[in-house]
Amino acid sequence: MLARLSQGAGIAIVPESAARRSARTLRSLRLTDDWATRQLNLCARSFEALTPQAKLLAAPV
Repeated sequence: MLARLSQGAGIAIVPESAARRSARTLRSLRLTDDWATRQLNLCARSFEALTPQAKLLAAPV
C-alpha cells in the first residue's frame, strides 16, 4: 500500500512505524484525535494454560 501512496495513489492511515520507514518518499501527519489512539490487547489461546514465564508477563495486566 505504501508503494502505491509513494506513486501518488491518495492517502492512508498507517501505523507510525510504517510512516517512519517511508519518510523519504512520503510526508506524514501525526493523528492526535481521541479516535486515533490505539488500544492494544494481550491475547492467548488460554491464559490458564500459559507457561509460568508467560503467566509472569500477563500477571500485571
